Amino acid sequence: MLFFKDLLEEKFEDKAFSEIFKKECHICKNTVRLVARLEANPRALLKTLARNNISQKAYNDLKEGENCNPDIALKLYGDLNMNGDDLRKNCPKLILSLSDQG
Repeated sequence: MLFFKDLLEEKFEDKAFSEIFKKECHICKNTVRLVARLEANPRALLKTLARNNISQKAYNDLKEGENCNPDIALKLYGDLNMNGDDLRKNCPKLILSLSDQG
């Protein structure tokens, strides 16, 4: 039986599919959860971004779904002591970047 991760990795072997997918993947429940937590306390948001060396633009791109960067999301998850296991297991962009590395 093939799992979603296996199917996705197989599809990402096709570079054309990979590039289209990267452009079309926007925002997921994990990012929504993260943004909601950050937006609940605007003063803490700015400190959190500064502490993690994340620009306001990069955060806004993440929040608006313009560039959902899983590396930034994971960094923020860790800083806020949030469990990022679902993000690690199910983020197609993260799965793709990990398969590109090894």
